[in-house]
Parts: sequence; C-alpha cells; structure tokens
Amino acid sequence: MPNNPPHENKETRADWDPAELGFTRTPSEDDPRRDPALLQAIEKVAPGTALRQAVDDVIRSREGALIVVGDPQELAFLYSGGIRLDAPFRPQLLYELAKMDGAIIVDAAVKRLAWANVQLMPDATIPSEETGTRHRTAERVAKQTAALVVSVSQERETVTVFVGQAHYQLDPVADVLAKTNQALGTLDTYRQRLEQVLLRLTALEFQNAVTLDDVLVVLQRAAMTSRMAERIQRDCVELGSEGRLIRMQLEELVGNVPADLDAIVRDYHAVSADAEATLVLEGLRSMRYRDLREFERLSELLGYDRG
Repeated sequence: MPNNPPHENKETRADWDPAELGFTRTPSEDDPRRDPALLQAIEKVAPGTALRQAVDDVIRSREGALIVVGDPQELAFLYSGGIRLDAPFRPQLLYELAKMDGAIIVDAAVKRLAWANVQLMPDATIPSEETGTRHRTAERVAKQTAALVVSVSQERETVTVFVGQAHYQLDPVADVLAKTNQALGTLDTYRQRLEQVLLRLTALEFQNAVTLDDVLVVLQRAAMTSRMAERIQRDCVELGSEGRLIRMQLEELVGNVPADLDAIVRDYHAVSADAEATLVLEGLRSMRYRDLREFERLSELLGYDRG
C-alpha cells in the first residue's frame, strides 16, 4: 500500500466538489464568446472601432439597422434590389444609410460601404429561433454565409452579433465594466489562494514529502484562476478601448503564474506516469487511479499535453 494516504481536508480530496471552492463550470463553459469566430466578430464591433461608433449613433437616434460585414461579391446571391455605393466607410454615412429600409453591406475589412437599402433573401428553410424579421434574417444570413451580421433592434435598443451558428447580444458597456471589475476581485482572491498552495508545495518539495494530492490542490486552484482570467480576457475584447485599465490589472494579477504552472505540470507528468505504472503492477485501490485521472484532466484543462 502507498505511504501517502489521501488527506481528509476537502481541498485535497480526489473527489473534490468544485462548488465547495466557489468554482462552478457553467458560467465559463456556457459563455458563447468561447467560440473564436464569435469573439473575433465581437472585436470588430467593440467600443473604439468605427463600426461601433456607427452602431451607437443608430441606437441614439432610436433607429434600427441590419449590417452585413463580408465580401460583397460572395454575398451578392442574397441581394434583391438595393443601391450600390462603393464608398469609403464612414460612421456618419452608415448612420444616415440606416434611416432607409433594408440591409447595409460593408466589406470584410470595414473599409468600404458597398451597398445600402438591400433586401436580403436568405434560405427560408434555415431554422431560426428569432421572432423579429430583422433578427431572423440576420440569423439566417449568418448561418448561410461566413459573414458577420450585426442587428440593431429599434424597439429594444440592443445590438446582437451573428456569425455562423452563434449569436451574442452585446451588453451595455457600463454593465460589462461592472461585471468585469467584480471578476477582477474574484481573480485576486483566486490568485492569493493559488500562491498559498504553491508556497506549501515548495516547502513539501524541500522535505521530499509531496503527494499527488498536494499537486492536485495546486492544479485545482490554477484551473479556477485560469478560467477566471480567460473570462476577463473575453470581457476585455467586448470592452474594446474601454478595457485598457482592466487589461493592465489582469496582466498584473496573472503575472508569472503561467510559467510556474508550466514547470509544475511538466515535472509531475513524469511522476504521475511512474505512479500509474506502479499502480498497475501492484493492483492498488481505484481511488488512487482517480487521483491520476484528475491530474491528467486538470493538466489538459490548463493547456498541457503529456506527449
């Protein structure tokens, strides 16, 4: 039998409950912004961009708009009528064009206004959960093409981004800032707890008394810290130019944690491989297998590959 029985402390159990540590998977895993294509689309309409300036002008004037960003020629099969412009992109001009019915077509680089007053005719058989005509058209166009579609609701004064199968309603900047500042406070707490277990692990290494449970505690804390930092990074993308200060605070909080974790995971990958071989030979209890599986799961979550 191994000489390192599992600790009774709930922070070091292999069957730990993430909720006990204040860590739940749902908010992070359900965030549609984890889709790289959607996050890139959100970046194009973030505060500080010319496109966002035009969208804000449309909202302030209590107008609606349907803006399609993509290759005008590749989107031409959807057009019915419209006015061809081929004019340099200017937020003020887009705002004026939004006063007309129909969609506005902008090139993929957001450099030129290609068409205005276009009636889009996407495939009506494409399923849509949207109820409004503008949003339903936006969803179908996004699903049928690779274009970014921005729908501005006149009644609700909201902005929804559609790309591929994904869509995301932008929150007001003030709301995003408030949530992100709260997340920064949570990240600070996670970072402090991570430093505590890192310090303890270092002390145990000097005593040659490290168990797999001790490493798991560090990785659990690291997973919490990593996920919160990733969420804040996505918030910063949505905030655009309004998120400069938050980016600086995020860099300060994360610091050298990635380098420290890289060293720990790489060191203990070899240890866990030896431990697994020993377990197979000795036929020890399945609980220790769970320790090893948890180590591998957390390592993968943090972006490390045993290979």
